[in-house]
Amino acid sequence: MKKIYLLYIVLISLATTSLIGCSDWTESEAKTFPESIVSDEYYAALRAYKQTDHQVAFGWFGGWSGEGAYMKSSLAGIPDSVDIVSIWGNWSNITEAQKKDLEFCQQVKGTRFTMCFIIRSVGDQITPQNIRENWENMGFSSEKEAVNDFWGWPSDESNKEAIEASIRKYASAIADT
Repeated sequence: MKKIYLLYIVLISLATTSLIGCSDWTESEAKTFPESIVSDEYYAALRAYKQTDHQVAFGWFGGWSGEGAYMKSSLAGIPDSVDIVSIWGNWSNITEAQKKDLEFCQQVKGTRFTMCFIIRSVGDQITPQNIRENWENMGFSSEKEAVNDFWGWPSDESNKEAIEASIRKYASAIADT
């Protein structure tokens, strides 16, 4: 008897669902969105705001490619309210897409950027690639020797003046980057 009542309940539920089911209003429609939903006036006001005395919002960004519609890998996807962004990794040899992405955020949004990297020794991250690739052709016995020569790092580490000059040259190159 319980099985019959259960069967009736299930059948009535199915019948009710099929009678009340969706109609043509669920058809998907193509929607046209404007090319840009943000005006030039908005960006001008945003840049002006970032020049005022306010609490600064800082963030870091990694995995930057600057390509595609997926904003996760683009600087343009960073919220407009962020003032300063630290780029982690992949900053030294940027692609044309990354350059455009960076310029858009700097010039249009007014966002400032810094670069971050871990320094293990003088020359890390910013030694020209041709020094690292052609050290043998340049007559050095190792890549490290070629890098040290490029930055002026002395083989005799008791020469404090040469070490300081090398560090200053490297720090100056970082600041210029």
